[in-house]
Parts: sequence; C-alpha cells; structure tokens
Amino acid sequence: MNLAQELSLSVYDSSYLALYLAEGVPLVTLDARLADAARGVGISLLS
Repeated sequence: MNLAQELSLSVYDSSYLALYLAEGVPLVTLDARLADAARGVGISLLS
C-alpha cells in the first residue's frame, strides 16, 4: 500500500511494480502512467 500511496497508483498497479522490484525483471506495459512510475523507481521497461 505504501508504494501505491507514494506513486499515486492503484493498489492493483502498484502490486505489479512490487513484484517486478522483488524479482528484478523488466516490466512490459502500455499504461503510460504505470510506465512513468516504474521508471521513477528504477524498473526497466521492455518496448
């Protein structure tokens, strides 16, 4: 929940970021807001 609050994302979206942070794998998304948040916490994106 803290990640959701810090990044102003839904708990659903932030759960994806938490998973990728834990696993250290790149994120694949077409959601611009989620992609921006991911970049902000150092998650690489596949395009």
